[in-house]
Amino acid sequence: GVEGVYRFLGRVWRLFIDEDSETEFEQSATVAGALFPEALDTIRLSRAIADAEPQPEQLKALHACIKKVTEDLDGMRFNTAISAL
Repeated sequence: GVEGVYRFLGRVWRLFIDEDSETEFEQSATVAGALFPEALDTIRLSRAIADAEPQPEQLKALHACIKKVTEDLDGMRFNTAISAL
């Protein structure tokens, strides 16, 4: 159920996001209980992804996935958006 989706999305997040920047984000995200958009600037891609130059096939698959997830989220089809990942 929801817990499984949460774990899956956590794994996806950890694949792409630098762990140190996630800690910085968590520390700077809340000031007196308020979330500030500037805190998002502290999030960085993991070094393995940031240093790699994507191949054309990878870019095509990435853009198709982004399009599918965006369309699914716009249509409130959350399960299919997650499964597209």
